Amino acid sequence: EKREKGISKKSSPSKKPKTPNPCNCLSYVKSFFRIIYDFIVSFIFYFIYKNTPSKILPPVEDLLVLDSCTTLVNKIKNKEVACRHVVECFIKRIEQMNPILNAVVDTRFDKALAEADEYDKLIELADTEDKINLIFDGKPLFGIPFTYKESIGAKGMAFKLDDISGDLCFLKRLQNDLANNYNQDIERLKLEQESLKAQVETELAKLKKGNIQIESGIKVEGKSSIDNINNENILTVKTSANDNTDVKKNNQASKTEKKQKKNNAAVPVKSTVTTPVDFGRLDLRVGKILSASKHPNADALYVETIDVGEEKPRNVVSGLVKFVPLEEMSNRMVILLCNLKPSKIRSVLSEAMLMCASSPEKVEILEPPPGSVPGDYINVDGYTRSPDKVLKVFEEIALDLKTDENLQATYKGIPWVVADKGIVVAKSLKNVKIK
Repeated sequence: EKREKGISKKSSPSKKPKTPNPCNCLSYVKSFFRIIYDFIVSFIFYFIYKNTPSKILPPVEDLLVLDSCTTLVNKIKNKEVACRHVVECFIKRIEQMNPILNAVVDTRFDKALAEADEYDKLIELADTEDKINLIFDGKPLFGIPFTYKESIGAKGMAFKLDDISGDLCFLKRLQNDLANNYNQDIERLKLEQESLKAQVETELAKLKKGNIQIESGIKVEGKSSIDNINNENILTVKTSANDNTDVKKNNQASKTEKKQKKNNAAVPVKSTVTTPVDFGRLDLRVGKILSASKHPNADALYVETIDVGEEKPRNVVSGLVKFVPLEEMSNRMVILLCNLKPSKIRSVLSEAMLMCASSPEKVEILEPPPGSVPGDYINVDGYTRSPDKVLKVFEEIALDLKTDENLQATYKGIPWVVADKGIVVAKSLKNVKIK
């Protein structure tokens, strides 16, 4: 076999030498001239701008522009920040930097703000975790990673529009689905309202008809009894008729009362009293953080176990990783809003909201007065505490929640108070929103 292999190697024709490809030579020549061209251009511009004073870049005003895409998306998903606010921050930074760098050749700020408003509406309409996850499964931006191709894939550029146009169609379809569901719910509620109204009117008509029959029956019976009596026994008959009439009236009245109670129990009557939208509808209490840990599914979130004076502590998810070290979270007194609807945040149930003084650069947990214990109520003078079972108007009330010049937490300028113990305060943030 070795001999045969040797023979075959000797007998195989020798390989022909490769001839140079003229295309490769041409590319080498092009590269050479390009290098020379770049060198000459750089040399010329060096002497032009050599004595030009350097420009100092303006400092970053809003730290949101330093966050990664993933961090921004998590903040938007957890409703810590609105899409429009993020876009406004980047537009402001571009307007600061472009006169220096001259990097932006065309702007679409108005369209970007309009799209941000659409995304905010989508997130607001998505009232369940599944709907929110459906929105954030798309890309770009919502479905991290945010790639170079996706960021510049627009009309007139070298890359295709397939990815972005597909995502835009998906978001439009999702928006239509949410709007349709909203309209269907409104129609269903209207039909239910009409049905209840018809039932109430029917029952009221029955009650009125029953009352007329009872009255007429008493009158007829009394008349027939009087017509059939003898003159000799008139006193006895009158007494008997009166007794019978009283008994029947009592029986009919008791039956009518029972029927009315039954109908009232069956048909709910809408209350015409409207509760004012003010601080009294908030269930704010003092709490104590028993333990705190990182969220298993989100780097920007903490999960706290907080005692609010109930049989069991509450589970709370908060986005404070960037602002408060983990070691400062445990065993501290806090203020909790306890009547929001419990919801899952990244698969972890949150049963309350931690109240903080907040600015774009800094967030501080509000501090109850010394001597406070878990379960103490927060009150404001002039507003009666009557919290909703499930609060749905927090956004309206929150417009008037802020700290004042003295670091006090206030509602419309009136301090938050724990009875007989003192005022709720922030550590250092003045005249900022509370949320």
